Amino acid sequence: MDRRYYLLVVSDRVPLGWILSQQRTAFPAHRSRVADQLQVGDKLVVYATRGCFHNPTRDRGRVVAEAELTTKALTLVPPVRFGEREFTRGCGLRIDRVAPLDSGPILADLAGQLRGFPTSWATHIRRTLVPLAERDFALLQEALAGVAVPRREALQGYLDRAKMGGKRYC
Repeated sequence: MDRRYYLLVVSDRVPLGWILSQQRTAFPAHRSRVADQLQVGDKLVVYATRGCFHNPTRDRGRVVAEAELTTKALTLVPPVRFGEREFTRGCGLRIDRVAPLDSGPILADLAGQLRGFPTSWATHIRRTLVPLAERDFALLQEALAGVAVPRREALQGYLDRAKMGGKRYC
């Protein structure tokens, strides 16, 4: 199997809570082509951006989980909605271990060690899926392993933070 590796960039707490609780991810229509390239068995590192929890001066961009694709991208009927955004394609994930809230490895601290990241890496990750070299995936996986716990033990912290905005989507 020709496995590929990605950084899944999540920029809002509500979709992050949904991803971690439902073990799924979703893509808007304009990202269908990217979603359709994913294959069962591909590995993802889930990354919560600095602004994910709506306080970028307090929060840091963190690696929060590792996931494996369990399905190819499928059309979601009905689409998943987060606020005004609609997501029409989705994939199943297996997420076994998650970093407790606010404890995942800080990506900025590791970026200099990632071969596939340019010096201006912050602009490099302004998309939903960022391809990773296997070596870079392994480095992020190892950093996460030092803090990750079984998903069920860490999930509630993310769900509580997802509710802070009012409506709960997960």
